[in-house]
This record gives sequence, structure tokens and C-alpha cells, in this order.
Amino acid sequence: MTDTGIEIKQLEPKHEVPKEEFLHTLKPEDRDNISQLIKGFEAAMTDRDLNGALMVVGGIMNKLQPRKDIDILLIRQRREKDPQKLPFETQLDWATMDFRRFSNIVTSITVSANLRISSRIEPSIDEEFENPNILKSDGTITLISNSGRGLPMELIRDTTGNVEQQISKQKGRFCVIAEV
Repeated sequence: MTDTGIEIKQLEPKHEVPKEEFLHTLKPEDRDNISQLIKGFEAAMTDRDLNGALMVVGGIMNKLQPRKDIDILLIRQRREKDPQKLPFETQLDWATMDFRRFSNIVTSITVSANLRISSRIEPSIDEEFENPNILKSDGTITLISNSGRGLPMELIRDTTGNVEQQISKQKGRFCVIAEV
């Protein structure tokens, strides 16, 4: 049962939850923030002639509520003309370059939505291994509403570049809330 009094159905471990069913489990301010995010995402992707999706994953989908944030994968469908990782580039070099593209899209989302960036975590190496090919973080940007109401939305940089591949990788429940 969510803190809004709505019961979440017990689902198979890996299951795509319909968008309306997911939105129904949220508080009104979180629904409004998700709607703003979707509007901004669709505008940013259309302006750049890009395809992709927003996929809600993590605790909000798989654990009891309330949660501290909403984890959302921002998937930008890769195209043939996109830069490719070169053999001599480290994973950190590639992730840093791709994070800039991700960051530009997220910044554009905030322009047409009632949202702002509250934190940014750039790709970083795992200090335990001290190897630029083993990353601790692929990079995330957290958005909050300009009013400060609702849960923060942590946008996670997708590394697959493919919506179908990302869906097949999911181990728990997930919800595709936007696709362009």
C-alpha cells in the first residue's frame, strides 16, 4: 500500500507496469512533476530530432513507499552518425563525453518544464580499482520542481543507447513513461 492509500498489485519480479497504473500510485505533486518532466523531455528530444524514452526504475517501482526519490533512466536512442567509443578511449573518457550530451538534454528539459537541477554527479572511476575503465558512477542529474514540492527525480544516464535493450536488462518492475 502506498502512502496515498493505493494498493500496488503484486507483480512478477520483472514486469512492465502501465504508465497510468504507476502514476496512480504517486502523490498529486509527484504526478505533476512527472508530467512536467515528460513535457520537457518530449520538447527537448523533438527539438534535437532525437528518439528515446524515460523509464522509471528502482525503489519507487519495487519497494514499499514512501521513497526518497524517483529513479528515471533517460535513454537516448543511438544513431549511426553518433560518435562511437574509440579503442584507445577509456570508459571514463567516453562516459564524460556522453555525459555532456546527457546534461545538455536535461538542461533543455528544465527550460520548458517547471523543474530545476538540484545536483549533478559526473561519471567517476571506482577508487578501489583506480582504473579509468571501471566506473563508480555513469553520471546522474537530479531534478526538483521549482516549488520544491514532491520527490526529487534522479535522471540516470543510460549506457545502452537502445530502449529495447534497456527493457530486456531490467530485473525488477519498470515503467516507460515517455517515448519519442
